[in-house]
Amino acid sequence: QDPAELARELSSSCSEGARSAAAELDQLIIAGTSLCAARSTKKTRSSLGCCLEACSCGAHVFREVWILTWRGILTTYRDKRLLVALVLQSIVLGLGIGCMNLCLSTRTLGEIRALVAVIAITMAHCGTSVMMVDLYLLCEKMPLFDAERGRDRLYTACALVCSHLFAGLPANIIASLPLAWLVYSLVGLRQGGIKEPLTFLVAIILVRVQASAFAMLCASMVKSRSYAKAMLIPGAYNLVNAITAGLYFPIASLPAGVAWLRWVNYQHYAFRWIASVQLSGRDLELGCSGDLVLQRLGFQADDEVFPPVALLVWI
Repeated sequence: QDPAELARELSSSCSEGARSAAAELDQLIIAGTSLCAARSTKKTRSSLGCCLEACSCGAHVFREVWILTWRGILTTYRDKRLLVALVLQSIVLGLGIGCMNLCLSTRTLGEIRALVAVIAITMAHCGTSVMMVDLYLLCEKMPLFDAERGRDRLYTACALVCSHLFAGLPANIIASLPLAWLVYSLVGLRQGGIKEPLTFLVAIILVRVQASAFAMLCASMVKSRSYAKAMLIPGAYNLVNAITAGLYFPIASLPAGVAWLRWVNYQHYAFRWIASVQLSGRDLELGCSGDLVLQRLGFQADDEVFPPVALLVWI
């Protein structure tokens, strides 16, 4: 055969093979693109389904919290005797602390120590009094909550805890006002602006709210919902609080095996916060500075950010 004709036949056969291979490659590309698009659509739909499910779950929990909060508010504020008792408790506590430390100055070392003790005792007793009342009420109500959650499954534990804190917040704010005003005015704490008394009030409110949260924790840890058994937990905890708060024993003098317990002590954060606000940069009549007193207590000056954040985290 002529070599030229043989070359033309080979060229035509190669062209046909190349065209068929290109067509098959195009089909494979189209099929692969369709498959990727289908998988992407499936992933998008599954992601969208997860997002919608999460939003639905969040809305469901929010609705549970809303309903339980309103139920708790109506139950609390229909009991006029309980509200009166909470306010009277704050008034008696404020009068007791204020009259025992009436018009303190900073001329002597004893008065400076008394001033520091007023801050610590106010934070400790306002939290303890609220915790005892809340723990008693929770031990009475928890059997009903257990039945509603266990048998009927009406709501989640998260909704119950959040609603308990939200429902008690207005009562805690109302009861904190006379306590803060009486202690601040009778004792004669730091004057000169709105910052110091407002911080004192906010600290008392936060301590009362965390006491309510701790009462819920104690009531939940006792399966029998017995008030006598549940009170054993805060009794032991308050002993640790007294040691590690920083009033009776300076933080720097505590052994390392005990000093770390201050990080789980809410009274330590409240005491540290208010002591810093009251004494930072203050020239005392005795001739020393408030920063020196804070240093002796083991606290820092101008420590006004970490303690309130720690209280919120504790709650």
